[in-house]
Amino acid sequence: MPGEFDDLLKKIEQKHLQDTDITPSKKRFGKIGRFFGKITDAIGDFLSSHKRGIFVALLVLLVVLSGVYLLAKDYLTKRQNYPERNVLFRATNTVYIAGGSEKKGAANVDQYSETEVYEGGVESKVGTYLFATGREVRDDIEYFNMDDSQKIRIASATRKPEIVQAGLRIGGSLNFKEQFAEIISNRASKTPQSYRVYKFVPERGLKELEVSVVSFSDDTMRMETLMTEVREYLLGWWWGKVFRAGTFLEQYVISPDTENARNQFQEHIRILDSQQTINQTERERMVRQAMAMSVQIPRTPIYMTYEDGLFDILPQESTIYLAHKPGYLERVKDAFFGKSEHIRLRVENYADLFPGRYPLLRHFHIGAGDNVVYPFDKYNNGGYIIYDRYGKLAQIDIRDFILFYGQDVLYSYYFDLNGDGKLDQTSELIGTVLCRTTHDERIELERLVGEGRPKTDVTFTAHYSFMAPSNDLEQGMAYFNLCGYVESMLPDQLNRGFGKHSFLGYINQHRSDIMLFRDLTIENMSRALTQESTLVAKYDIVKAMIAAKRPYAQQLAEAYNLADQFVGQYQPPAQLVERRDWSVMLKTLAVVLVVIGGGFLLRKKKEK
Repeated sequence: MPGEFDDLLKKIEQKHLQDTDITPSKKRFGKIGRFFGKITDAIGDFLSSHKRGIFVALLVLLVVLSGVYLLAKDYLTKRQNYPERNVLFRATNTVYIAGGSEKKGAANVDQYSETEVYEGGVESKVGTYLFATGREVRDDIEYFNMDDSQKIRIASATRKPEIVQAGLRIGGSLNFKEQFAEIISNRASKTPQSYRVYKFVPERGLKELEVSVVSFSDDTMRMETLMTEVREYLLGWWWGKVFRAGTFLEQYVISPDTENARNQFQEHIRILDSQQTINQTERERMVRQAMAMSVQIPRTPIYMTYEDGLFDILPQESTIYLAHKPGYLERVKDAFFGKSEHIRLRVENYADLFPGRYPLLRHFHIGAGDNVVYPFDKYNNGGYIIYDRYGKLAQIDIRDFILFYGQDVLYSYYFDLNGDGKLDQTSELIGTVLCRTTHDERIELERLVGEGRPKTDVTFTAHYSFMAPSNDLEQGMAYFNLCGYVESMLPDQLNRGFGKHSFLGYINQHRSDIMLFRDLTIENMSRALTQESTLVAKYDIVKAMIAAKRPYAQQLAEAYNLADQFVGQYQPPAQLVERRDWSVMLKTLAVVLVVIGGGFLLRKKKEK
């Protein structure tokens, strides 16, 4: 009896006394739990009683999702064609790499580059065949030839280097390169003018010199320009213009006072090419004397460019002075205060990291065959903007595509046509260029030929479509030339534009060939043979400033001795407001504040 009584007492306590601790919230959650329990029970009962129907539904869903996946993959990896409209010209460039000894680097193999140019139209993407150019490197000689549609030679050039070193030299050898260019007016005669370039390249040094000379039929020559390619300290001194620091283009003063010095230079060149200088010592002496004379003759600046950047790792920015050669302190002052008393341009680069190039992911791809996509092997370079004291002058926008258009790259040119210091992306587009490699080939020459590689022949083709912004092709041709004038203000970016940072060098090369074909002059010959367009750069710059309604256009023309050639072409200046670039000052101030703040924190830490 006592045991049964105790059990009864415990049951009463469990039933009545423990329920007194249950709060309203606990009761509510208990109801919710029972509700969801009923739902799960109902779902379980439904699944157990409809197994066959559920299996069929899942199978249908799987088929639908598989179809969506296949269609999505087909759509996203399908190689499509970028729409080409209002095509002015189409250039197809085929490069042949011959052999390539396993003991030579890729830069030392024989190459032949052939470009065929066709005109376009509003309706036709590829029209009449116009001409072909060939650029060939055979051993150490460079050849350039241009043939018209009848395969008749209309222009040609050759360049032969001559390396000399007479003994132990810290600077190593000297490479004296001579280039001869001429235009053939018909099968039986040549034009009365020819174009010559004398280039002096030290193996180790801080600059390379290039003298441009125009030769006339009476055997007289006129020295036109001196171009100096400046190299970086230390790295540039040792490895050459791979580490370049800028470009100086100056024109020689043609006057009775400089005639004797110019004649002495030309006499040195004549002796250098004669039997008198077969001896190594004599040749080296004459080359050095010619170099010294080329910089002693009075000159006036066309432009001076100074590259920014670190060891050529990133796309280069530049500061450009037109018709003025600044000192170092002046450059520092102008950069710090963001303003100059002279005509100063800034070329600034902006990045485009998506899609971009990521070294660890650049070989990742989706799709196969013609529909393969490399989403992480694009360019990180988004383009360049040219600024002057009034704002934006021009822009080249570089756009690549993560899907649909493979390795295509679209270059869009904008120009300040109304002279307000701004760029309207709709009304001030002056041209586009679509660059495409056949089958989206990713050309990596070092992986195909050169040191450590077996002998092999390589061929690759690239297509360049030059398009007008509208179906007014007459206006489009004027804009086509204006794009060339903009490129003449970007010598540093063109020299970097042969695949590493952009395709601007290739674009300019083909555009220059077209401009030469349409106007066969010695001046345009220099455009086709040099990225800097040494003989026509000053004309291009003045024409661009007139088109942009810049108040200093006439000042530039007078400084270049071209004022008479542009009389009546200067446009009344727009209501422009000079701007000041505060970026360098703000960056300097930020660095100073960081240094001061860091020093203060270190001092406080030491005191503690």
